[in-house]
Amino acid sequence: MSKEPFGREYLAIAASDHEVLSAYGARVKKMLTSESPEYLEKQIADIKLLLNQKLVDHFAFEEQHIFPALLVANPGESTSRLVSALQEDHKSLLVEVRRLNEVLSDQRLVSDRGSELRKAILDFFENLQDHASQEDELFRALADTAT
Repeated sequence: MSKEPFGREYLAIAASDHEVLSAYGARVKKMLTSESPEYLEKQIADIKLLLNQKLVDHFAFEEQHIFPALLVANPGESTSRLVSALQEDHKSLLVEVRRLNEVLSDQRLVSDRGSELRKAILDFFENLQDHASQEDELFRALADTAT
């Protein structure tokens, strides 16, 4: 049994995660732009699960498996800078997650700041989608040069 070059199985997992996150983000965007504040309150647990478990697990997977494989397969300063930039993006997105958690955990704020909360969540998912798209492009390009 031959090992796949560059951990393509890891890239497939990351790409699948990105598709799931994208679909969920689209669902959240639709929900936030078309539903009542009461509906938003009912969806908070689902949003928090995604942010606190699935997204954190996804970032950890990338940092433990994909980033090291990228660095081994494509040694050099350029790859190192790109990986560092992605790690900084992860840190920034996780800061946004903590900020959203604070608001999502306070029912009073959810009720009082419905439109601000909706905007914050929409902005977050837009930033997350941009990040995932950048990763997808980078992972494909670096995987192609590694084989």
